[in-house]
Amino acid sequence: MAESGAGVIGSLIPLILMGCLFGWFLSVIAKRKDRSRLRYFLISFIPMAWFPAGLWLASLPDKAILDKLEALEVKLVNTSNGL
Repeated sequence: MAESGAGVIGSLIPLILMGCLFGWFLSVIAKRKDRSRLRYFLISFIPMAWFPAGLWLASLPDKAILDKLEALEVKLVNTSNGL
């Protein structure tokens, strides 16, 4: 028995809603990590791909921390050159 068009669309609605939810979640994390927000939003629509992508994003350091470390490194190099 073939499914009707309404049945197919009805089964896609939860996938679209979950994709939007997970896409928003991954795009918020990607912004903090200085990664492409659109890329991770689109990855969330691939079933079961959002979970490893989210784990990978969570394992990256934040952009703000990397900027602070770079500023400390420059300060350290400048002070060691003055010795």
